[in-house]
Amino acid sequence: MNRPLATKKSQISLKMIMFWSTIALLTLAFLVFVVVKFVEANQEVHQMDDLTNLTADQIFDRQGIYYIYAYSKVGVTEGLAELDKAADLEETILTYLTFVKRNSDANKMYGMIVESYENASCLIEGDVNTSVLNKTTFSGLRIHKDDLPILMRIESGKVAAAFLTESDIREELQTAMNG
Repeated sequence: MNRPLATKKSQISLKMIMFWSTIALLTLAFLVFVVVKFVEANQEVHQMDDLTNLTADQIFDRQGIYYIYAYSKVGVTEGLAELDKAADLEETILTYLTFVKRNSDANKMYGMIVESYENASCLIEGDVNTSVLNKTTFSGLRIHKDDLPILMRIESGKVAAAFLTESDIREELQTAMNG
């Protein structure tokens, strides 16, 4: 008579061990997930590859207020001055991307690589000036090659502001980060 009772106790004990082991494993997995997400969210952005690049049909599709940073990766002018300007602005852009990553209510920034096939039609040269203000479609954007890179602030589906110089771009992003 004692044997069946002892077997029953060991079965209950085994079920309890399995139950609590499963609970402990799930809790541990959840904690690891939370720590990984926390570390990921607090990391700084270190390269321009973290910038989400949009193509022509996506530029005006986003909701709310956001920035479009139109730049060249390989150079589109003879002197490649736009690459020097982009290199000078890179730290500011990365700082802003880190700010956006840490502040969910900040205005997002997207990139637009102008020499990509879909985006190249917006580039102009010659005596024509950059014309992006109040444009609501990609076909209306005209960006002079010598002005690259530029920053555009999109509000309500149209270009509300454009920043063509290094100092203007820095000032706008610094103002956005300061509140």
